[in-house]
Amino acid sequence: MGSQPTIWELEGERDFSNYTTLVSDENQTLDTMAAGTGGLMLLGSSRTANSQLPVIWSRPEGGAWSVYTGNIFGAGTENGDSPVKAALPSSHGFLAAGWFRADDADQAGIAVSEDGAKWSHAQGSDLRGKPSAGRYIGSLAETPARTVLAGGSIHEGHLSLDPPMLLGAPTAV
Repeated sequence: MGSQPTIWELEGERDFSNYTTLVSDENQTLDTMAAGTGGLMLLGSSRTANSQLPVIWSRPEGGAWSVYTGNIFGAGTENGDSPVKAALPSSHGFLAAGWFRADDADQAGIAVSEDGAKWSHAQGSDLRGKPSAGRYIGSLAETPARTVLAGGSIHEGHLSLDPPMLLGAPTAV
């Protein structure tokens, strides 16, 4: 039994009758969506035999959908979880954030895309974790002044996103 990621649109005050089914395979799910100055982004995952990889749908305002599947940060995950936890269509481009495992530590990850199809990993010393203090991002937001904020945490031990702590993300992406 499969599922199809779908989005509904509000028509009028209470009518959610218009919907769009996204083309995908039966192992993909839609978990969250975000709208912003850069358009619309949907975040989900694709189950494989022993892990989950992120699936990111991006659409600029008035444009066509683009889909990306794969390991966006270019490093391994732990326990087979999808490393992407947040998406934001910002004035700086499409952004995806989460965490990845590298150098024996959990690192906070932010990736940037102009078109939703090709992604590059943003670098920053404040995003790098240590074996004794992992860093994680679980949410993204953009202020009216175009400052991007990444909410997450620094923890000893394993992944936990509560309570959140804000990390300032670079505004010139």
